[in-house]
Amino acid sequence: MKLLALVLLLSASLAIAGCRGGSSGAAATPQPETALGNLRPALDPSSANPCQNGDRKCLDIVLTEMRRRLVPLEKTCDHNALFATMYLRMTEQIRDAYDAGRLQNPAATSHLTAWFANYYFHAYDDWHAGRKDAVPQAWRIAFDAADNRQVRGLGDLLLGMNAHVSRDLPYVVSQVLPAPAAAIDPDYELVNTLIASLSPDLLREVAQRFDPTVATAALPLTLGGAGTFGTFVALWRAQSWARGNELLAASADR
Repeated sequence: MKLLALVLLLSASLAIAGCRGGSSGAAATPQPETALGNLRPALDPSSANPCQNGDRKCLDIVLTEMRRRLVPLEKTCDHNALFATMYLRMTEQIRDAYDAGRLQNPAATSHLTAWFANYYFHAYDDWHAGRKDAVPQAWRIAFDAADNRQVRGLGDLLLGMNAHVSRDLPYVVSQVLPAPAAAIDPDYELVNTLIASLSPDLLREVAQRFDPTVATAALPLTLGGAGTFGTFVALWRAQSWARGNELLAASADR
């Protein structure tokens, strides 16, 4: 609840300022229903499903689904468009890292990316289909704030990241890892770095298209001083890695 109070303090408003929608340029790629709908948490190199076996095609499938969902949000200036735009750009960075050969275990990262995205897709679909009891509380807060235009753009971004990174990601980590890991995975850490480096450009894009105030906001960090959005995301992801390992260790002890 401390994060929610911070978001409301920084971002209280009834509408996104200066929303300007636009196409995100969807590319022709395979349909996601089978690849994502039948996905399981364990990587399986022998599977014919490109997301189950971690193929490069999986990232195209995830990005296609993200773009499909983003287009109507942009057209209506829906507050959910800010998080959806940010999530799309971050996933594009993972695809680019895969293509550049920067990942030590690209198959595992591709599979994890799809499994993680499914948490968001399912929460969003349940909320908008009226199955709100099935939606995690953190997502209920984020979606309710977006639907009722309760916060400015920065608030929508923070609430979405809180739900997806702080709430969803520990479960994802605990499900995809075969055993608790003492050290953070190097590819996971690389994604933290990519997100931090992308954040200034991402916030400028969101500010230009949806809410100009996003570009000038500073975030107070828990330990003092002002931090960037990328700093926040990297910190949350590191905490989620640790919590995911704690969940996995606890389940193994039962």
